[in-house]
Amino acid sequence: MGTKEAGHMSTASSEGERDKPHKFPPSPLIAHSSVQKWKPPDHGLVKINCDGARFAKENKAGIGVVIRNSEGMVLGSLSKQLSQAFSPL
Repeated sequence: MGTKEAGHMSTASSEGERDKPHKFPPSPLIAHSSVQKWKPPDHGLVKINCDGARFAKENKAGIGVVIRNSEGMVLGSLSKQLSQAFSPL
């Protein structure tokens, strides 16, 4: 098995090549950046956004909901922590 050091990898495929470093081309860095701006619903409609998160170590989860009209005004919201989220009923 080889060891990796600063972009080089030493391999032990044969005795003579054990100390020969093999250079690999650098991997391209790919940045994924997407900024999403909230868009209001059409006039006369409401938009309901929701999200959730889970915390397995604590056996908990949480949810959040926001309801907005076409002007962006909050009509209602909810957040709730759910205990024993991963336990059988």
